[in-house]
Amino acid sequence: MQGSDLVPEAELEPTVLFSVSHWLKSVSHRLRVSIPRRRRRQRQLGVAAIEVMEPRTLLTAEPISSPFQPVSPFGSLVYSNALDANFETAGESDQFTLSLDSGQSLTAIFEPRDASIQARFSIIDPFGATLTSTDAFAAGQPAIIQMAGIATPGTFTIDAESLVGAGNYAIKLYLNAVVEEEGLLGIANDEYTSAQEIGGSEINLSGGGRRLAVVGRTENDSVDWYSFTLTAGERATLVDQGEISVSLDLYDSSGSQLARGTHTGNGERIDDFPVPSTGTYFARVSSHGSQNYSLVVLSDATIEAEPNDQIYRASPLFSGLAGLGSLYRKNDHPNSSSPFPIYVAVHAGSNGQPVVDQLNQYSYIGFNAVLVAGVDIDTVEELNAYDVVVIGDDSAESELQTFAPALRAWVEAGKGGVVGTGWLIRAAGSDTGEPVVEIDAIIPIDTQAQSNSLYYGTVSIDDSSHPLTTGLSEFNSIYFGSSLEFSYGVDTGATVLATANGAPAVVVNNYGPNGNGRSVWLGLTYLGGDYSYTQGDADQLLERAVAWAGAYGGRDRTDFYRVHAAAGDNLVITTADTGVSSNLLDPTIELYGSSGELVASDDNGAGDGRNASIAYTVPVGAGGNYFVRVSGVSGSGDYVVRVAGATNAPDAPLTVNYAVPGDGSGVTSFPTQIQLSFSSLLLLPELSASDLTVNGLPASSFSVYSGQYIGFNVEALAAGDGIYTVELAAGVVQDLHGQWNQAFTMSFAVDSISPVVVDSSISPSDILAPGSLTYTAHFSEDLNEYALGAEDVRLVDESTGTLYHPDSFNYSTASDALTVHFNALPEGAYTLTLISSDYGFRDVFGNRLNGAPSFPLPSGDGDSAADDFNVHFAVDIDTITYLTPLVPVAPLGSLIYTSQVDGSQVDGAFHAAGDQDSYELDLDGEQTISVLLDPSDSSLVAKLELFGPGGASLGSVTGVAGTAVILQTLPVTDAGTYRIEATGIEGAGHYRVQVTLNAAIEEEAYTDITNDSRATAQDLTGSFIALAGGASRGAVVSTAKVEAKTNVALGRPVMLVAGTVNGVGLETVVDGTLLDRGTSWQDGTVWWIGTESTLEIDLGGAFVIDAARVQADYNDAYRLEYLDNSDGLWKTLWDIPYYGESGIFSVSGIGGVITRPDFPI
Repeated sequence: MQGSDLVPEAELEPTVLFSVSHWLKSVSHRLRVSIPRRRRRQRQLGVAAIEVMEPRTLLTAEPISSPFQPVSPFGSLVYSNALDANFETAGESDQFTLSLDSGQSLTAIFEPRDASIQARFSIIDPFGATLTSTDAFAAGQPAIIQMAGIATPGTFTIDAESLVGAGNYAIKLYLNAVVEEEGLLGIANDEYTSAQEIGGSEINLSGGGRRLAVVGRTENDSVDWYSFTLTAGERATLVDQGEISVSLDLYDSSGSQLARGTHTGNGERIDDFPVPSTGTYFARVSSHGSQNYSLVVLSDATIEAEPNDQIYRASPLFSGLAGLGSLYRKNDHPNSSSPFPIYVAVHAGSNGQPVVDQLNQYSYIGFNAVLVAGVDIDTVEELNAYDVVVIGDDSAESELQTFAPALRAWVEAGKGGVVGTGWLIRAAGSDTGEPVVEIDAIIPIDTQAQSNSLYYGTVSIDDSSHPLTTGLSEFNSIYFGSSLEFSYGVDTGATVLATANGAPAVVVNNYGPNGNGRSVWLGLTYLGGDYSYTQGDADQLLERAVAWAGAYGGRDRTDFYRVHAAAGDNLVITTADTGVSSNLLDPTIELYGSSGELVASDDNGAGDGRNASIAYTVPVGAGGNYFVRVSGVSGSGDYVVRVAGATNAPDAPLTVNYAVPGDGSGVTSFPTQIQLSFSSLLLLPELSASDLTVNGLPASSFSVYSGQYIGFNVEALAAGDGIYTVELAAGVVQDLHGQWNQAFTMSFAVDSISPVVVDSSISPSDILAPGSLTYTAHFSEDLNEYALGAEDVRLVDESTGTLYHPDSFNYSTASDALTVHFNALPEGAYTLTLISSDYGFRDVFGNRLNGAPSFPLPSGDGDSAADDFNVHFAVDIDTITYLTPLVPVAPLGSLIYTSQVDGSQVDGAFHAAGDQDSYELDLDGEQTISVLLDPSDSSLVAKLELFGPGGASLGSVTGVAGTAVILQTLPVTDAGTYRIEATGIEGAGHYRVQVTLNAAIEEEAYTDITNDSRATAQDLTGSFIALAGGASRGAVVSTAKVEAKTNVALGRPVMLVAGTVNGVGLETVVDGTLLDRGTSWQDGTVWWIGTESTLEIDLGGAFVIDAARVQADYNDAYRLEYLDNSDGLWKTLWDIPYYGESGIFSVSGIGGVITRPDFPI
């Protein structure tokens, strides 16, 4: 490693606050550090002037304090660094020093931020001599020094001199790699013929093998070409890695494509390519959009493929080849992706598991969190298994004393970080006995003080520049339903990032001699037993705190390699330094058998007393794959691992892993391509489109998606529906190792015909009786049962829009029959729909139902498009008994009876003009009857007629569109059965019929006839009935017209009177908006956990509640209560039912929110 970074692993993190640049962000996440410098004057030079560079002592140079960062792919031996500075005046010269080991090369870039700057850029060796120097060719242009060789270790100086102009500039440094010149100097490498040669980046590895590297950038979907030399007999590996994803192709000197990489990480790899002849080869790097990348070319060597921290992820390693690897902390920002988890120990009692689950299951950062007891982390050796420890559960405070000394030593040594959460002050401070001083020493607030807490207030982000708080907003602690602990004492050097009511809520600091022990204080009580901090900003805050304290992105602790060995092989497995620079990594190696059993291990057995070496003879009968594990005892850095004496596995025959479409599959249309996945990288010059045939006919061309994945274009071979046979003859395709393919054959079926409905138990315009309905339909072929359910059947009352869901659903594959049942349907005009969709009614091939035109059957006649099946029908009564009993109307004794007072009026519907409904009612004689028919549809014209017991008409009336009709005070002379006949003259829709005995109905409430003055008084003569003794009595009932139900809760205040809630604002509970059925219970809702939470809605007055509707999670039950004004007690209005068991909604197959009572149980 480079000299200035020859420090223990604990010192790899900078001790200054920094901003992050996104140049090569996923490769290095370089640090940008602005450093004030003393200036020395240089004489003014013209553009063409040349200054003779002489050896000199640079007393005013400033050291580059930020460490070099490894560049992905890790183990590449490439490192980067950067800094920002400025020229205050033209002619100024700035010097920056860094210590470097010999055997490396330094690439340096000067980039002016001010277009007026033209600079001279130099590297000066430890003896004051100019190693190399270059001038920018014009103002505003960069200056580049490529691969300056470091022959002597020592302190080198970077000299930046302004020849013209002043202003800001940046310096970028790379060890052991060239940089692409196109983006800096405009020297294009977009074509094969203009490839940039990268042989100057060659490094000879210790023990054999060589490595080349370049860092570059694709611009706007462009491609970059690089050339290099390979020697016949070498085995080459090429790897590229980008910010997002880059592709990699290998070409020979004639421009023929030899291989395409396979995807790995953010790039591709071409592994173990046997070089057929000595010459120039080319690598082609491409991507979508613009992104930074690195490319590594190795001969007689390979490089680990991360992640390889488990046996099943082992990287291949071949006997005789060098394996480059690296054990490092990988990421420099908690928002960056990493293949390495952050290992977290959560010390807690009963309150810890939810935090462990929160980190492991609900985080976009890769955590590997476990719950630990004090005895699990009371030594530094045990703590070394983790990156960060989270403490704060006061239920486990008795264990703090047992592990606090080890935790302090571990943090201060920079081996890991610590996060303290609310209630740690109570656990470690004076509230519970003798304060734990070791905890106070590594937590950035005073934990020995008395505990203070807040239950209301807002956590305000005071410093949003820190990685913990960038992008977080303010959030209200009471909204999350828990408490916040604080201490007013903040450690010297600590930074307060957030406060709550002025108290420190988020504090960070670094501890230890080098400031590498990271610590965070979070006042929120994550380990306090209330789990409401598991979403939103509070959740992100915990995750970021743990990631930052754990050094962002985790540490690469272990690398596994796979090697094949035969019985009797004498294996020698060694680690060594790379031969480029030294580092402080002290590795150990372990050898595991094919079943995962440890068979050998070593630490420090190599000649240098630091590297490891294993000698092992493979027993008889124990040949096969063995696994080498490289891990660090201490330190970090690059290494080379080698295996000698192993019999490499014979090259396996080339086979097809799978095909798309798959063997035996069915598709709805003939595919444009047959795509094949092969078992190893293909030698592309040997590939021909005609190698693949469909029903004996060759493909027309092919596309290379990766080195192992090829698409053969077969669109022209379509021959309609039927069975097709695909064949790849043996010996026509070759892989990179010279193995020819085995024969492959498969078949698939094409069926483009949609299923249709061939039988329906309901025909158009059928008129059915009210009540239960069972509907059946048969289909022309088998349907796909997956996800087919009741939600794919829709029944709608056309006049009201009411949606009815099936109470049962069944599809039989044996008979291709659908049966659905509805429990109770009232009168109405209905449309029943079978939904045609990718997850609804479709056949086993995926052809969606062809349902229209729906009739005559079979459906879809003359129209092959996929669409819904619809059948329109009516539910209608003929003659039914009118709902009784009629109820008396106050004042009691008035002899007035009605069907309206208690809401028991009869509802009906006209499904079409001419529809007639009859209601029979048994009445005593010597009364009068008034009948009201009130339509709900403005287009409905109704006729109302009353027939006596003998069938004679006693009166009739016909209304106008949308207006009620009233038969007023018709005489009921004789006892018997009377018939009310309602007829729809025009239009269709719902109506209600109200019967009133012995009183007239006020007409003004339902018609345009007013009675607001004496002149317009309504005549009540007909309402008089004779009483005993010659008296008589007249009466009228007056009521406001019943309109649609009024939501008395709409927009009213909602208060939380018990427990806690989460999610959106409480006002949404009464906003009258219902979410789509099946919406997640945490999506746009007010939600809580447990049964303690209670919401109270202030209706603003007293009301008679006629009905209630609640939308809530489908598998929970709720209770709706009302305040009884008579006694001031809360009483149950409705026990709201749940709709499923164990998280399964048996009708639709989905959960989420369900509206009650719209969806029947």
